Amino acid sequence: MELLDSFRKWLKDMIESIILWVVHFFQAIFQWFEDILLTTLEKILAGIRFVISSIPMPDFLQYSLQDLFNYIPSDVVYFLNMSGIAQAFLFISMGVAFRLVRKVATLFQW
Repeated sequence: MELLDSFRKWLKDMIESIILWVVHFFQAIFQWFEDILLTTLEKILAGIRFVISSIPMPDFLQYSLQDLFNYIPSDVVYFLNMSGIAQAFLFISMGVAFRLVRKVATLFQW
């Protein structure tokens, strides 16, 4: 009986070790696929970053809006201030912001 029990224990240990080997094998394969995917994505993003960084800056970016507004005559600035153009642009920007938030909230479905 003791021989049979020791054989069962040995067989159980062998089966468990084979099952563990198969599980570790599949885990290693899945980890390899994940590493390949992440490495590929990293290389693609590095390429996109390189392409974007190689685009030269446009010349008009050296000026700020304040520099451009300084050339507007004071009469035109007064007229625009009295006409409420600032509030109009505020409402337009709020509408655009609402539209963008709505698109993000619905995952670009609406």
